[in-house]
Formats: sequence, C-alpha cells, structure tokens
Amino acid sequence: MDNKNKNNARTVIITGAGSGIGKACCKLFLSKEDRVIGCDIKTDGIPEGVVHEKADVSNEVEVKALFDRYPDIDVLVNCAGLISLIKWDAQDTAEWERVMSVNMRGTFLCCKYAALHMRTRKSGCIVNITAAAAKTGGMNVGPNYVASKAGITTLTIHMARQLAPHGIRVNAISPGPIDTPMLTGDSGGGEYSPDMKANIAAASPLGMGYPEDIANGVVFLADNVLARYITGEVLDIDGGLFMD
Repeated sequence: MDNKNKNNARTVIITGAGSGIGKACCKLFLSKEDRVIGCDIKTDGIPEGVVHEKADVSNEVEVKALFDRYPDIDVLVNCAGLISLIKWDAQDTAEWERVMSVNMRGTFLCCKYAALHMRTRKSGCIVNITAAAAKTGGMNVGPNYVASKAGITTLTIHMARQLAPHGIRVNAISPGPIDTPMLTGDSGGGEYSPDMKANIAAASPLGMGYPEDIANGVVFLADNVLARYITGEVLDIDGGLFMD
C-alpha cells in the first residue's frame, strides 16, 4: 500500500514551523512532495513552498479554526514549544504558565482538533516532540519545561491508545541536545552561557545533534508503510544521552 493517495500528496501540518526542528521538518516533508502547512506565531521563518499559517497553539479558537481549514489532514507534527531556564526557587506562576500553555496545552489542542478530522476518515498520524529532560529531569532547565515535556510523553501514550481503534497512530520523539534557537535563548526563557552549552553537548556520547536528525525520525514515524505497526512509541534521538 502506497504511503500517499493515488493522485494526491499527504496533507501535513507542522506547528513551530518557523525555526529549529519544525522548520527542518517542513523542508523534509516538502522534499517528499507532500502538501505542507507550516504554523507559527510568527510566519517569517517558515520555508518557501510551505503554506504559511499564523496561529497561537495555546489559543483554542485559533487552533480549531486552523484544523477546520484542513479537514483532509493526514499528518500532524507538534513542534511548537518554549523553554525556561528559571529554576524552581525563582519561578513564579506566570513563568510556569507561559511554558505550559504552549508546550502542554498547545500540544493537546492540536492533537484534539487534528484527531477529530482524522477520526472521520479513519486514518492519520500524529508525531509529538517531547524531550530527554522528561526522562532525565533536565540539565539547567526549569521545572515547567521538564513537567510539560513529561506531560507530552504521557499524552502521546494516552492518545495512541484512544485513537488506535480509529486507524490513527500517535508517536513522539524525544530529542537530546539539538542545535536550535532554544540554545540561544530565543524562546524567551533565558540564555545558556557558552560553558553551559558545551556541557549540554558533552553529556551526549555523540555530542550535539541538529534539527535534521529529528526531522528524519519524524518522517519515518509518519510513514504508513515503514512505521505502520508503530504507535505509542517515544523514540529517543539524543546521541546516546538516555540509553535503555
């Protein structure tokens, strides 16, 4: 069975498409001749050839409207996320909610409204992006980031069980240290010092990874031939940071 419809490419929606892992995913799905819709709160970084959609994934009205525009969705990739370096003893509830609203609520809302359309058609695939911090407790990150990524991991497993009877697969990727704007403080949660970045890279036996490493895993999990019997899986792509 072909991974695409006979005459049409898959419809792929990618959140956080303007930078880092999301941007790399956009480029790789485009190379597969899929129809790619890139969603971000700022659209200027979304690659050419991708349909640009501006939306805040933490806003339910905007998320529902986004997926209602693309009821033929085949693949959802949840890459939108924020990081925080503010430690537990200095973190207030506003900072907690800033990260949780995007990472946790945003992932749930996108899963929900994508799956409602996928369920109607009895097919679909969702890939969430969690983090090695969900298993290790994190290196130099705040508790909101760790908790949100752990929540995405368990949400992935829950949704996989709920949606399997409807022909929908749900998986996640757990990246290790990846060279993205998060490491430069561009997500608003603080900035790593050069020494901290070096320590983060050194924690992984294979050193620093790149967004393309994660995108390769995403495209694999989204393939209905190569990964047709995989659901509820959290795939570690972390250079050996977490081994099991």
